[in-house]
Amino acid sequence: FFALMLALGFAFGLAAIFLLPVLFVPILGSLIVQAIQFVYQSYFEIGRIKILLKIADDEKPEYDILFRKDSFDILLNYVGGILLYGLIVFGGTLLLIVPGVIWGIQFSLCPYLMVEEKLGPTEALKKSSQMTYGYKLDLFVFYLALIGIGILGFLALIIGLLWTTPMTYMAQTYAYRKLKFLYEKKNRLEGTHSPLKEKKIGRKEEEKNDEDKVPLPPKK
Repeated sequence: FFALMLALGFAFGLAAIFLLPVLFVPILGSLIVQAIQFVYQSYFEIGRIKILLKIADDEKPEYDILFRKDSFDILLNYVGGILLYGLIVFGGTLLLIVPGVIWGIQFSLCPYLMVEEKLGPTEALKKSSQMTYGYKLDLFVFYLALIGIGILGFLALIIGLLWTTPMTYMAQTYAYRKLKFLYEKKNRLEGTHSPLKEKKIGRKEEEKNDEDKVPLPPKK
């Protein structure tokens, strides 16, 4: 019995040695194809975001923007940021789904920031978190509405997606512009009334008052 089991184990081992390359090569090839496809899609995502931002700013988009050099310059940075964003959301989803939803909303502006401001992945995630602070519930309702619109477009014999998909993209872009405006406005107000700035202004006023108090020399 022991010899039989040993022989069977040896036979299965040999089979695994010969079959492993046969199984491994298609899997590896599939992964390579998917990676190339992901990079290809990311490149056109960069161009799409640029066009949407132009439209949101009431500017006429130039469609050769898809093939400009600056898109290639930020491609690897964008791919890394999207992968990091996806890993964060996936990790949050494993933690009873709710953290994944929260983090998905919190860092949802990351792609726009990497394209428009050319931020690195971690910088874009950090700034997206700051820009969405206090607006997560509003964004949650907003994204639910967009999902509902997408479902309606799908139910309309799928043809409705030709209308709802561009509308969804534009709605997201306008939301980004609005949140960026509010974020910059808040920073300007905080900068104007920051304690450090007020302290410097107060110190200058004190120095000016001290100069005014200096007695003039007596006239001869």
